[in-house]
Amino acid sequence: MKIIVKSKSGHKNIRLYFPLGFVKTRMFCKAIVSKRKEHFDKDEYKRLRGLIKPMYKDLKRYIKANGHFNLVEVYDNDGDIVIIRV
Repeated sequence: MKIIVKSKSGHKNIRLYFPLGFVKTRMFCKAIVSKRKEHFDKDEYKRLRGLIKPMYKDLKRYIKANGHFNLVEVYDNDGDIVIIRV
């Protein structure tokens, strides 16, 4: 997974690379749960982990069959671009 930020306003461009396996990590799951609720619920965390593992396998199969794809593309009026590529 790659996150690219291209800036036309004179700032430096940013490229962040994450392995696709990052979506299976505990940190990724906690980030999702913490954005939804202020209180961290362990049962919800376990349920989310159970959903992410099959999703990861399907995503790997899709990428192998069809290639990488852009998940998010955002274009600003100032010419700045943000792309999240899986």
